[in-house]
Order: sequence, then C-alpha cells, then structure tokens
Amino acid sequence: MKITFNGQLIEVDSGTTLLSFVTQHDIELEGCAASVDERIVPKSTWSEFVLEEGMNLDVFTLVAGG
Repeated sequence: MKITFNGQLIEVDSGTTLLSFVTQHDIELEGCAASVDERIVPKSTWSEFVLEEGMNLDVFTLVAGG
C-alpha cells in the first residue's frame, strides 16, 4: 500500500505499525514525534497504530541548539 512519508509517496506493507515503520527506517525513537494526517500520534500508541493506505505520515526529530 502507499502512504506519504515526509512529503514522499512510498510503499509499505499492509499491517505495518507506526513503531515498526520508524524502527525499519532507522529513526531514533528518543526525541522524535509523529503526526498522521496532521494529528500528533502519542508515542505510547505507536505499537498499536496501524498505517493505512493514503495516510500522510510526518516524523520529526527534535534538535537542540542555541
């Protein structure tokens, strides 16, 4: 199935959870957040949150600076 990830259309396996997606893409869990269709998804639900066809997923990594 296809979803949009950070602005790019990509193919993912049906039944993929948000947690497994982030892990498969080597995204550091510490300091990151995710929104699906412009709604923040609480990290505590990522292991149960199943991605679906056509979803728009954005993953953000916090960066400290000054």
